Amino acid sequence: MSHSIDSTDRSLLTLLVRDAGMSAAVLASRIGETPANCLKRIADLTAAGHIAGYRAVRGFPDPDERPSVVVFLIERDRTMSGKDVLRSVQFIPEVLSCDVGDGEFDILLRIQVTSPERVDELESLFSKQVGVESVRVVRPLSTMSVT
Repeated sequence: MSHSIDSTDRSLLTLLVRDAGMSAAVLASRIGETPANCLKRIADLTAAGHIAGYRAVRGFPDPDERPSVVVFLIERDRTMSGKDVLRSVQFIPEVLSCDVGDGEFDILLRIQVTSPERVDELESLFSKQVGVESVRVVRPLSTMSVT
């Protein structure tokens, strides 16, 4: 479905990038629309592919289950395409972003997790995939707000 983006849509997307949990009423007031029109715009933007990846985070804001972002650096076997790894990433709901690079590590994943066990599961999954040479996991020691 083709959807032409206007300045109101751009404003809406900017607000959602900053805080995807904002209510329709708050979003509507910020973009000068009714909540019903705001929800229709969100539905249209979702159908057009501009909004995707809705995710529920269980247990939040319990500090013991607070999600953290872990970075996975994956080095592929250069003789293989690595398409299997990229395809599998699409089925991991916690993936925030996947970048393909040209340095020592070919794939950089940012993944939001709520437990060290999930990090271990994902590391094992990637390590066992055909075409993966190595996996390095960067776990945060602390987090700083940059807003």
